[in-house]
Order: sequence, then C-alpha cells, then structure tokens
Amino acid sequence: IEYRSTAQVAYTTAFQNAFNVAAANLQAVFIPSGTWRFTGTLHAGNITILCQGNNNTFLVFDDGSTVGDGIQVGHSSFNMSGCNYDRKQAGTAGALLHLTDSYQTSVFNNQFPGPNAFNGVTIDSATHEPNTISVHDNLASNWINDFAFLNSQNASYPVYTDYFENNKLTSAGHA
Repeated sequence: IEYRSTAQVAYTTAFQNAFNVAAANLQAVFIPSGTWRFTGTLHAGNITILCQGNNNTFLVFDDGSTVGDGIQVGHSSFNMSGCNYDRKQAGTAGALLHLTDSYQTSVFNNQFPGPNAFNGVTIDSATHEPNTISVHDNLASNWINDFAFLNSQNASYPVYTDYFENNKLTSAGHA
C-alpha cells in the first residue's frame, strides 16, 4: 500500500484494492506505521496482512452503523500479524475480524484494545467446515461482548480444529 497515513482520510477503497491485487497474485499486504481508517467492511481471503508493528500500525474501523464487520474472510486462508485493530464507535453487533468457512488461518501478535468492538474474532460456518484456525499471542482488552466467538450456523459444518493459545485478555468482556 503506497498511501500516506492520516486518521482524517478513509482508506477503504485503497485497502480493498490492495487486498484484491494481493489475493490475485498470491502476495502479502504490508501496512506501514500510521493510523489507517476505513469506513466499510473489507473483504479479504488468500492473503497475509503484515503490519509494521502493533505499537506503530493502527487499523481503525469507522463504521457509523455500529453493526458491520471490519474484515470479512470467506472460504479461504488468511493471516494477519502485527496490527493494532479497533473500532471507532461502540459496536452493537459485528466483529473486527469475521472468519466464515475459513481454513489455514493464523491471527497472531495483534492488539485488539477495545473498548468499542462487540466481538474481536468471530469464527463460524455456513457452507464449509472452518478448520485449522490459530488465534495466538494477541493482546485483547475491554470487550463489549467476546474476544473470540465461535458459532456453527449449520449443524452439518461444525467449527473444529481451532487453536487459541497465549492470548492475553484483560478487563471486561468474555474470552
């Protein structure tokens, strides 16, 4: 991504375009330090997002509806590391990261500081069994609802082989 950072400008389209190009070319997306604001749900899959560091790179989901997901990942693989990821408004539903039918996914070394996110990471199934998902070594605090929420929408496709390790959870909310 070759855009300058400012919390006053929304980078929704730029991020979505970068995610699409990366997925088509099997490349990673590197997000440099700064505060990056996006105002709509981003769709990602078959990519790796690498932030410069969770004390340097801030992804701010600024969705006025308070019910949208920040990043949605469908039936594909996905990796995210080194980001500080939060929601601007208090959420009443939705997740910062929503994995539906995802597989071979790793979410590690990120900070999810709350306090405005309803759910941090939601993992659910609709048409496939989500599997081999690892959420580890993240810092999460001040949740409205759950840091990690697992939900099977279809009894034929249970959520399984998911690993949650070494996450540090502080303050309100549920694990």
